Amino acid sequence: MPLDTAPVTQVEDVKRGELEVKGVSKWFRSRRGIVQALDNISLRVAPGGFVCLVGPSGCGKSTLLDIIAGLTRPDRGRVTATVCPSPARSASASSCSRNPRCFPGSTRWAT
Repeated sequence: MPLDTAPVTQVEDVKRGELEVKGVSKWFRSRRGIVQALDNISLRVAPGGFVCLVGPSGCGKSTLLDIIAGLTRPDRGRVTATVCPSPARSASASSCSRNPRCFPGSTRWAT
């Protein structure tokens, strides 16, 4: 179970506007040991395609999205997106959690 980072590489067979995730795996260290968040995930999204990641809490959806966005490096596998430069190299890259605990004591207003 490697915990070192693997490089994200470019692949020539990915078409303009396409996203490819190939063999991506990710492990994390926790107090209870090593946790595998992703195990050999592969998918290809055609230009203009729409994908929805659905699964229970803790199954790796956010981890996969962070890897695709370039905010987290996979331990194995690669991600190739020919849409735009990697956001991890851009000062405008950001991430926002959907978890309301980010702002303790905040109130949600219904509209």
